[in-house]
Amino acid sequence: EKKINTYKIASNLLVKLKKKIMINLPMVSLASQLLEKKEISKKARILKFMYFTKGKQNYENIAVDLLPHAISFILVINGNFLKNFKIKSVKVDKSKWSCKIIINNIICYFLFTQSKEIKESTLSFKLNEDFYKRNHKLLNGEYINTINKNKRKIISVKNPMTEYLNLLLNNFKNSKNIELNHRLVLDIIRITDNLLSWKK
Repeated sequence: EKKINTYKIASNLLVKLKKKIMINLPMVSLASQLLEKKEISKKARILKFMYFTKGKQNYENIAVDLLPHAISFILVINGNFLKNFKIKSVKVDKSKWSCKIIINNIICYFLFTQSKEIKESTLSFKLNEDFYKRNHKLLNGEYINTINKNKRKIISVKNPMTEYLNLLLNNFKNSKNIELNHRLVLDIIRITDNLLSWKK
C-alpha cells in the first residue's frame, strides 16, 4: 500500500492558497511571551512537554491532535526553524501517546494523555532544570492565564489562543509572517508524519 505524502500535499496546498490561509498555533504565542519576559532560556538542552486533555481521540490520533502544540513550542524557543531531528522512541496506548525525539539537538520528551474522563486539561513542561505549569480560570467571561514557575513564581500571560489569532489577523498581508506560519506548519507535519510511521 502506497503511503500518502501528507507533507507534499500540505506544501502544495499552502503554495496554492498563499495568503488565503494561516493556521492558529497558540503555543507560538506562549513561547514568545515567555521568551520576551525572559522566563525561559533560548539555550534549551532538554524539554519535557506534558499535555493531558479531555477528548475522544485514541492511539495515534492523540499525537495528531496534540503534537502541533509541542513541536511549535520547541521550534519557537529554538529560533523557529527545523534544522534536524532524530526519533529515539515512540509509545502508543489507547489513551496515551509519548515519544523521545531530538529536535535541533534538543532532547525532547512529549507525553500526551487524552480521555473523556479527564475533567480539565493540564499543560506543563520542564525546560532544562525549570518546571512550568499553566493555570487558567474564567473570570467575567474571560480566561485569565498564568504560568507557575518552579512552584514559586506566578507569571501572567495573555491568552495564547487569542493572541496568536490576533497576530495572524492583524498581519494578514505581511508576507514574512505568512511564510513563518506556513514553514512552522510544514515542519510540524514533517515531524508528525515521521513519528506516526516510526518503527524500531
